[in-house]
Amino acid sequence: MKSINRLLPIILTVTFFIISCEKENFPTEFHGELKSEILNSDIERNCTSVFFQNSTTGYATTQDGEVFKTSNGGENWEKLNISSPVPLRTSYFPSKNVGYVFGGKSGCSPSPCEPFGSIAYKTSNGGKTWQRQGVPYEWSRLNSAHFFDEKNGIVVGLGLCIKTSNGGQTWKPFTIGRNNISKIIFPNINIGYALDLMGGFHKTENGGESWKDITIEENKMTTEFCFINDKLGYANYSNKLYKTSNGGNSWNLIDSMENSINHINFVNEKTGIIIGEKYLSDEWGFALPPSVHVVKQTNDGGETWTITEFEENDFNERCLYSRDNITYSLGYDKIVKLKIE
Repeated sequence: MKSINRLLPIILTVTFFIISCEKENFPTEFHGELKSEILNSDIERNCTSVFFQNSTTGYATTQDGEVFKTSNGGENWEKLNISSPVPLRTSYFPSKNVGYVFGGKSGCSPSPCEPFGSIAYKTSNGGKTWQRQGVPYEWSRLNSAHFFDEKNGIVVGLGLCIKTSNGGQTWKPFTIGRNNISKIIFPNINIGYALDLMGGFHKTENGGESWKDITIEENKMTTEFCFINDKLGYANYSNKLYKTSNGGNSWNLIDSMENSINHINFVNEKTGIIIGEKYLSDEWGFALPPSVHVVKQTNDGGETWTITEFEENDFNERCLYSRDNITYSLGYDKIVKLKIE
């Protein structure tokens, strides 16, 4: 029972913070200044994931199974013609017109009952119309996706991991660990990294055909990671930030946060941010809901940091996404942009 109680915060954290670190054609030189911008957003939904193709065009999925699109960096959102019967949890758009959204519901109550399972949709015209994909669905949900191009992609989740080589016409199940995966990233076509819901870390060197475990510390307490390339990456162990320069074979401690690390985004070896929460305690020592969200930014690989705090209502750590040098936080009626210049 003690081990279950110890793992519960990890499971809850990873379940909520399904996030990405995309590195494609980003600038290589930065002055290192972190600028923040808070805009009113008219999405007015409980966001579950956000994906930006560039600085203006992005897509958001919701707990209600909806998909929204923005063409002006998140200030305004258009509801698309798609309605999933279960929550949508992640999306990936490998090109301007072709994109996928995934989700599902792995459980149900009261028992006995039949869970809905996983679900997938595809668009070939930038979200104007959608086609449901045929995927195995019982007792599963899909949490994270990575596509190499319009036809070849991998999707992972709780109870199910699948891949396609023909644009979703067919899907082939495969296994990573115990198939309880929360996040997957491929720095190149062969090297990939995956994180499971129990804090375990996995790596493939052959495009996902086989996977091996990566260990940061003896106990499995990793809930977030980011790789700049196939060798250089960052990951947390609880509230500590670690760095690897050899693809996860060894890790060096470079920093820590007061309570938790929920998001990591490095644009190069020296410049990056980590995001966490600051908790308060009541008079009996019990943790209260976070009053502020903390963003730490470094320009020297973690030797020194600049700290910025955001009020609870300004920041939504349940819906974070980084692409290039910009990190987005999409809330109910606000979007926060953190840009490293």
